Amino acid sequence: MRELRDEIIASWRDAARALPSARDMSAVTLLDHIPELLDEIGDIAQEIASSASPTPVLEAARRHALDRLGDGFDITTIVRELSLLRDAALSAWEQHAGGRPIAMGDLRALNLAIDRAIAVSASRYTQVHARTLAGIDRISTASFESSDLDDLMRRVEAGRSV
Repeated sequence: MRELRDEIIASWRDAARALPSARDMSAVTLLDHIPELLDEIGDIAQEIASSASPTPVLEAARRHALDRLGDGFDITTIVRELSLLRDAALSAWEQHAGGRPIAMGDLRALNLAIDRAIAVSASRYTQVHARTLAGIDRISTASFESSDLDDLMRRVEAGRSV
């Protein structure tokens, strides 16, 4: 994967740019943590292929999900982005293989590593999204129940320590 990294990223960037949420993003914002994520996926795929116990930290997947939440992406778009990354990796690998068969164990390892990245991203996104909504709900409730601004601030502060 490392030797195909630039090709994978270029292919992914072109495909991801077509996503409605990504059309107006700067190149830097679109690329985000994808290079790091691709490296993490490669490391995990290598561990899986060598029958080692993978240590799926995938910190870049967590950061990517958080940044995309901030960019206004929904969870389906994040999953779609990572699906496009899988397609870019498989296409680059196929071209690089030049007609030689790709080992099923290696293919399985890559798919499992990408699936783990998707799971980590989706989990992080939903956790932060739920906490954000709970905070907004707490503030909304406090504002309806408050008699003035000082009362609102006390209620919001009290809710934060709960």
